[in-house]
Amino acid sequence: IDAAMNKGIKFKLLLDGAAPWSASSRDRIVEKVKKARTRAWENNIDFDFQVAIVTAEAMKRNGRTSVLDDGKLIWGTMHEKFGIFYKPGNPVPHSSFNGSANISPNSSEIYAENRVFFDDQPAVARQLQEQFARLWNEYSTGVVGPWIPERHIVAAHVPGYARLIFNAEPVDELTLTRIDSELINMIGRVEPEGSLDLAMFSLTRPDLVDQIIRMAQLRPDAKFRLLLDHSQLDDSDPKAMRQAPGLEARARELGLDNIEVRYRFRHNAYSYNKRENKPDLLSYLSLFWHHKTLTVNDKEMALGSYNWSYSAEFLNFENMMIFNAAFKDHDKVIASFKRE
Repeated sequence: IDAAMNKGIKFKLLLDGAAPWSASSRDRIVEKVKKARTRAWENNIDFDFQVAIVTAEAMKRNGRTSVLDDGKLIWGTMHEKFGIFYKPGNPVPHSSFNGSANISPNSSEIYAENRVFFDDQPAVARQLQEQFARLWNEYSTGVVGPWIPERHIVAAHVPGYARLIFNAEPVDELTLTRIDSELINMIGRVEPEGSLDLAMFSLTRPDLVDQIIRMAQLRPDAKFRLLLDHSQLDDSDPKAMRQAPGLEARARELGLDNIEVRYRFRHNAYSYNKRENKPDLLSYLSLFWHHKTLTVNDKEMALGSYNWSYSAEFLNFENMMIFNAAFKDHDKVIASFKRE
């Protein structure tokens, strides 16, 4: 708001408006921008700050819903976390960022997160701009300022730069892009003496776990390491579909000693739940392991907003970046995640 008011920078802010848990923070942001608009108008300041939200109605309208066993209808969220930057008078974006981290106090101070910054790389920023235009134009409703459509320009991947995959991108009139297909193919490229390293907050997707087991059987001399959030330890609730304990059990049954699963332990994370009469893991007390990163053979890496879950694929709008160590500077990005 200060930059828009004092420097004349133009902003378009797209927020998720479908998740009830984000309503209070979203409303506070919208109210702040509205007050700033009034202040700017009173002082004759050019203040160009548009805010739009992706609503539950938009998700329902576009089939991003599911019906639970008890008949309850649920819908997805706009779960992406990226930003795009333009220079004065230039309609082509030059820099961008993307990753697992929301712009929030928890992401900055409590959770284990990531962002990748692409400085002066229009080939990457264009891909994100196409997705922004798609979400802004097709799924959002304006809540502050005049809602002005974004110019939608198809951005093909340029070899040598990170490739981005979005599950809001249509393949044809009936089908959206599948991120899980890309991941299954990537897991399938584990080399005979290669490796797979997974850093994942939520692992609830059986298809992806099955592919890891399959490749561990085919590649007995390869190493498969999974580092998961503390919350994935407990699979007592079948509705949660947490896959890690079952994966460990299957690996033992099959004699797969090339799979190692660890959990990022959260200290001081439990409190007593009086309503359910049991201890509960509380998210806000300690460090989430919030990464969503797959590295194969130390050569390929996928990361972004996408948890390995049903909701991520079929309900939410998500993205994933692909890095390849054969390209300039990609090896540095991969190495930084390996250190983490």
